[in-house]
Amino acid sequence: MLNAQKVTPGITVEDFKKAIPGVLPENITFNESINPAEKKGKFDGRWYFNFRNDTLIEATYSCNMGPKPTTGYFASYKNLYESFNADNSRPKLNVLAKDTMFQENRKRLSDLDTLLSCSWQFKDTKIVMGIYYTGNYPLKIDASQNLMNRSASYTYYLFTIQCLPIKNTNATRSWGFYPGQTINDFAKANPTYFPNGVGINGQFGKEEKLIGLDGNWSYDFKNSKLDWLTWGHYAGKHDQTTFMNCLRATRGIIADYSKIYGSPTITTEDTKYRDPLNDHHNGYEVLKATWDKGTYTIEIAFDFMGGKGGYDLLVKIEEYQK
Repeated sequence: MLNAQKVTPGITVEDFKKAIPGVLPENITFNESINPAEKKGKFDGRWYFNFRNDTLIEATYSCNMGPKPTTGYFASYKNLYESFNADNSRPKLNVLAKDTMFQENRKRLSDLDTLLSCSWQFKDTKIVMGIYYTGNYPLKIDASQNLMNRSASYTYYLFTIQCLPIKNTNATRSWGFYPGQTINDFAKANPTYFPNGVGINGQFGKEEKLIGLDGNWSYDFKNSKLDWLTWGHYAGKHDQTTFMNCLRATRGIIADYSKIYGSPTITTEDTKYRDPLNDHHNGYEVLKATWDKGTYTIEIAFDFMGGKGGYDLLVKIEEYQK
């Protein structure tokens, strides 16, 4: 039985593995960075999660408070500090702020000035939370804006939380995630970051010969469900003998599918061989059959590929969701 007749678009990863073992990886590979917005008291910032091979490498929360923050930020900082202490030991370091109302005219001596900072150090993870005065980047005012050319100094206050690994092992306590955590465990602890869940995504394939033709299956997954699948055979030449072999195989594949899905709709049938050396053309569809399966469509086609002086013969199977 053809592999394509074992799976259909919409099938789950678990059912796919049972039907066609050895194609999909056992573990999810997740090499992405996600940055969901999240409000923490007065702070309105974003998390930046960096994953490598399904493992969280580093997590940082950042909120730009602007050059002149309003009141309430230090109260929010204190609430976060006390909330985290309630579940963990006292921090290793605590630097108290002198400018709690953000009114001091600070003379910049460096690119980063710590106003308030504390850190928790566990066996495998270090967490740092702080408010900083940063910036001091020179800006040039554009003369086209009818403003006088001059240099300006851009400064702002920044709130951050950093979760940094000490060793490449799992930590036991943090903000609900930690460096070394797998994407599956991360998603379970933070489901709102993944409303559609975390699953296998991307293309996977395997080789298979169908009715004498060598070809490759390609399976495209989205959120652990098969979105579309295709099989293709490129002949590499376009002589009449090869043409007839491809036509015979295409009819055989259509016959196999018809035994399971019933008679198809034949949308194209132009089965005469046209040698482009004697009968110039830019390619044409030789034979095409389709099945409408409600939620998805099946197409089997034989194309004489052509254009810009290059020719090839292609037999393909496609199944895709509507």
